[in-house]
Amino acid sequence: GYWYIKNIIIYGNPIYPFLFPCWGKYAMDCNTGASFFGEWTTKINLVNIKSIILSLIPGGKPIVIMALLSTFSIFCKKFVKEKKLVVFYLFIFIFELISLRLLSGFYIRYHQHMQILILLSITISSYIFIKSNMFPKFVKIIVAVLFLLSIIRNYIIVVNKTNSLVTLTWNEINYSIGKDDIYNWIKFRLPRVYDAVIWCENPPGGIVSLARYDPDMIWYDDEGYMRSFLINCYYGGQTLDTTSLETIKSSAIEKKIEFWTVTPSKCIEDKEVKSKYWYEGPKETKMRHDNNFVVCNSTQIKENLFFFSYKALNEK
Repeated sequence: GYWYIKNIIIYGNPIYPFLFPCWGKYAMDCNTGASFFGEWTTKINLVNIKSIILSLIPGGKPIVIMALLSTFSIFCKKFVKEKKLVVFYLFIFIFELISLRLLSGFYIRYHQHMQILILLSITISSYIFIKSNMFPKFVKIIVAVLFLLSIIRNYIIVVNKTNSLVTLTWNEINYSIGKDDIYNWIKFRLPRVYDAVIWCENPPGGIVSLARYDPDMIWYDDEGYMRSFLINCYYGGQTLDTTSLETIKSSAIEKKIEFWTVTPSKCIEDKEVKSKYWYEGPKETKMRHDNNFVVCNSTQIKENLFFFSYKALNEK
């Protein structure tokens, strides 16, 4: 629905960026497939396949081993229907990995359904293992006990992590039971943008659009989640021509651009601007240069809240 319509309007290609280039007049990035997603997803290859499978079953190395061993159940002479199901689930799993390798990459947030394929294969294979005469009874008992211990171990790990005060702090607990308000929660979780969130409740002139050039506020830092708490602010509005630092300045003056932006970044010399994470590409590095230009030519209104105006550029 919305995704395809949006892509047709902006990029001229309803399935961008998965297949085919973009043809839209306003497209900012025309990379497709793995070249588009490769900067923030895990590349699917033999080096990463182990970590990918382990991420699908956290803390479950024994289960991973059983998943690999489950493939041997297809050699059992009986249980034809069950074997076909195992082969079918494994085929889907492998086919999806191949597709992801060609079209995007792996990111656990979007591929948790692959856990179901693994667990279904293990469950059916375990049934074949128990019902067949391929192994003596004592071997089946040992495997069953090890499998049960693995499940108990994983359950304990998950419960301990979920209930740990490292994962769930008292601030969040108090908010969830109504002993604290949303403002204290935001101040605790998003301290660097708290003042900006409060400012957005009653900004001057009514509803205000915020610009974003800082990749940390888009992808990397938790402060980017401030977008969920904005009342009279939204992301959008006028944008700068970021072809180069010179075009940023000239286009801002020509179009008389003014906007607010929120970023924890501080003004530094342009030559000192560098990538923050190893997986950043040229696109993110350029965004950091653009964001630094904006911060260095803006007026700070609140902590990490800046107002950019073309008028300040005319004075320089």
